[in-house]
Amino acid sequence: MKQIFTRKRKLVGLMLLLFSLICQVQFVSAQTRIISGTITDKEDGMPLPGVTVIVKGSSASTVTDANGKYSIRLPESGTTLLFTFVGFKAREVKLGSGNIYNIAMEIDSKELGEVVVVGYGKQKKENLTGALTAIKGEELLTRPVTSATAALQGIAPGVTVQQGSGQPGADGGNIRIRGQSSMFSKTFPLILVDGVESNMDDVDMNTVESISILKDAASASIYGSRAANGVVLITTKRGKQGLNVGFSSYYSVQNPTELPTPVSAVDYMRAVNQAKVNNKENPQYSQALIDQYINEGADNMTRFDTDWRSLVVQKNVPLQNYALTINGGSDNITYFASGNYMKQKGLINNNSYERFNLRLNTDVKFNKWVKSTFDVNVKQGNSVEPGLSSPKTIFNKALNFVPVFSGVNNDGTWGYGQNGDNPAAIVAASGAKEKNSPDVTFNGTLFVNPVKGLELQGNFAKRVFTANTSTFIAPYDTYENGTFRSTYPGDAIGSESFNRIVRNLYRVQASYNTAIDKHNIKVMAGGQAEDNTIKYTTAGRSKYYFPGFEDLNNGEGSTASNSGGQSEWAMASLYGRANYDYKGRYLLELNARYDGSSRFGSDNRWGFYPSASVGWRVSDEPFMEFTKKYVDNIKLRASYGELGNQDLTFNGVESFYPYTSLLIADPQYSYWFDKQLSSGFAPTELSNPIISWERSTQLDIGLDADFFNGKLTFTGDYYVRKIERSLQKLKIPIYVGLDPSWQNLGSMENKGWEIAIGHNNRINEFKYGVTLSLSDVKNKIDNLNGQVYDFGSTIHKEGEPYGAYYGYIAEGYFQTQEEINASPVYGNRAVVKPGFVKYRDISGPNGVPDGVIDSRDRVILGNPFPRYEYGLNLTSEYKGFDLTVFVQGVGKKDTYIAGMGVRPFFTGGTIYTNQLDTWTPENPNAEYPLLLINEASTPNYQASSKWIKDGSYMRLKNIVVGYTLPAALTNRVKVSKLRFYVSGQNLFTLSNFYKGYDPEISVSGNYGGEFYPIMKTITLGLDAKF
Repeated sequence: MKQIFTRKRKLVGLMLLLFSLICQVQFVSAQTRIISGTITDKEDGMPLPGVTVIVKGSSASTVTDANGKYSIRLPESGTTLLFTFVGFKAREVKLGSGNIYNIAMEIDSKELGEVVVVGYGKQKKENLTGALTAIKGEELLTRPVTSATAALQGIAPGVTVQQGSGQPGADGGNIRIRGQSSMFSKTFPLILVDGVESNMDDVDMNTVESISILKDAASASIYGSRAANGVVLITTKRGKQGLNVGFSSYYSVQNPTELPTPVSAVDYMRAVNQAKVNNKENPQYSQALIDQYINEGADNMTRFDTDWRSLVVQKNVPLQNYALTINGGSDNITYFASGNYMKQKGLINNNSYERFNLRLNTDVKFNKWVKSTFDVNVKQGNSVEPGLSSPKTIFNKALNFVPVFSGVNNDGTWGYGQNGDNPAAIVAASGAKEKNSPDVTFNGTLFVNPVKGLELQGNFAKRVFTANTSTFIAPYDTYENGTFRSTYPGDAIGSESFNRIVRNLYRVQASYNTAIDKHNIKVMAGGQAEDNTIKYTTAGRSKYYFPGFEDLNNGEGSTASNSGGQSEWAMASLYGRANYDYKGRYLLELNARYDGSSRFGSDNRWGFYPSASVGWRVSDEPFMEFTKKYVDNIKLRASYGELGNQDLTFNGVESFYPYTSLLIADPQYSYWFDKQLSSGFAPTELSNPIISWERSTQLDIGLDADFFNGKLTFTGDYYVRKIERSLQKLKIPIYVGLDPSWQNLGSMENKGWEIAIGHNNRINEFKYGVTLSLSDVKNKIDNLNGQVYDFGSTIHKEGEPYGAYYGYIAEGYFQTQEEINASPVYGNRAVVKPGFVKYRDISGPNGVPDGVIDSRDRVILGNPFPRYEYGLNLTSEYKGFDLTVFVQGVGKKDTYIAGMGVRPFFTGGTIYTNQLDTWTPENPNAEYPLLLINEASTPNYQASSKWIKDGSYMRLKNIVVGYTLPAALTNRVKVSKLRFYVSGQNLFTLSNFYKGYDPEISVSGNYGGEFYPIMKTITLGLDAKF
């Protein structure tokens, strides 16, 4: 821990030193003359914020503020100002003797079209024929969140981002593009940062220039077998001439959005007694003891009223973030450098995550036709959590342990808890699990332009990700009634693990574009190869006899264990794209990729993935001439293409050699050779050398429209996506003794639509914008080769949604014994009582009701995947003030509640306050059935419609209020922009969900097991530019 703190202190110190040196350089090189003025749009006279102002031949630069004003100190050698702004013609102004220069900038029609990043290149947005959502980096920074994944939520239609946890370092969420993309394989998209596969949540958002989300086959097929789940392209910022420095910082306090409330000791004892009586048993706790609790309270020696949640869960935990960016350069060399530090404390002690990011992007222009880029990105993640249990498990215990168990005795010793298990002691005294994860990426590209229109590229990238984990579980002593009870756990345990992933990427590419009269043609072709090596090693020992000596060699030698392994896989690819348009009115794009993967046998290793898309800009037709005053663009799009999938998982483990049977060495597989017992190898699964890629095809029809000079925009898409040759493992007899082999057998279909509507305007000094996104997708399994995968509460079944909820239809409660006698029941009729859940008799062996409730009566109950997802973003600016309000939600979602979420006293646990609303003859319509304990209540908690709840919600996801100081004030201290803001995240939620539970938390829709709550966050921050 001390080493981590030292590294952090040195990095922060280095960032501050660098920042101060830059300021000093600016100060020393500056002279007293100050040039100022206002930049406006020549067409309408409105001020232009964000215009870059550079003193040519020097590093001095600034940007205009929200009112288009600028102020810049002129170095002694400065004689000319250069004004640049995207979409406008650059202007150079020769300075005279005056100090005020007001500039009107003219729109550049050639550059007006927004350029977006696509696979292996860029295109004008107006010429896109595929389904792509482009997001500017500035949009992500409007919400101070710790991960780029969380910042995407609700912004892009058709993109599902659900946050499954608030745990430090693991709170980014899950991304799914256009529904479920595979039945038994990975479903998250390919994430590429500047062309290199990366982890999205490790990206410093201050470095992001843009994010492009490729959603249909036409836009994604250029990535072939890697693009079955969609592609997210993240482009980082590059350097610009002049010197620009940015600094941002925010400090947050976090609390859970929702947590269930366990009952007090008195309410717990009363509830237990009532449950016993309901089961015709004697009360467990005497009334005298309950009265003693009421009159005298707990003494924390013989009587306990432990509020485990308050004892373990902290309030107002801090999160801090600091970022420094520097970009600048000359005509031939530009650079962008950034440093970021983030630290997030957990809701429990001994739990935190900190992340360091350093990036340097360099561009070098050797001459008119040769240039290069070289990027280095370093990320260091450090996490700490208790040694004995994960944070999720500790939360589970803190919410589930009964209050009459001892947590902390009045003499300060640890209580016995539940058989020695004490979450308060685990947090404070059970050792620690420390993980540090350095991640380094090198990325270099050489560009050669030998003739006009031709560009040649050569690229090499290397990423090395390492995860080193050190765990030491320290036993703690427990006491009860002043007497020692036990040491938990029995022995100290130490372990070390080392994991490394090395990825090498090699790429060559050529592109050519030309125009022949009104015909525009662009072609591109390339080849790519990558190799991946994954290596892991683990070792452990127990029985450490000397406290403080936690190295592995201090454990008992006879307890030593170790394991390790290595996996390698590689790909080789050829790809190409051709674009054609006539007068920008008729558009055609063809894409193709030919992939080979080592994950399949030699005869089935290669796959070809083509796509085609067309576009028609209706607004450019002569018959639309009368609409020119209010119609900017109306474009129809259509695309069709194929994608592949090679990423396979089985029981949560990724398979790198799915076509063969892996051999493992284990002492249990021993053989006699020459009268000696020797360890041998044994296969783990059946092989199938003829399996190959999963394939998906997608049809997309879209419409893009812009009106009133871009003030109103609309994008809409309808798509049909079919996943075929889905890889699955068929059931085989257990006596085979091996796992089944993979088979290309299943198929599935997604149908959906998505729309995005935007409006922005400016009325004098008031600027506002409104963006609405809405999407829906429906899923159905077409073919499982006759198989049914029944997982109890969910099922994979032909003709039904993937992972549909499966169970009984509940029809209220049995109210009388007579009703029980006259009705079919679940399980043993002798144990069914009034207040039990009543199930509908649907089918028997012959397909008709048979008077018995059994597995034949189960039906499809709901769909765990969200539908009608929406996001509403409101922005406004006025005289330096800015306001952003973001509302996000799900219109329809079924959620299955199980375990301690609905079952009082689950696994010997407590009962929550909302679970006290149980059935009695006087309360026949209670939320919960007759109160019972453990097995006696089992019939009530079968998967049924009773426990399928409405998980739809509308949430005030984020609100930000900011103020930017006037430039005339900040320029006096050489600051071009200084903004302060306050924001709130997850502040308010409208939902019919269970009180104490967050409807967003489970990506699969299940609730009731271990979880780490989502955070409600209040933030204060500042942004500065120099």
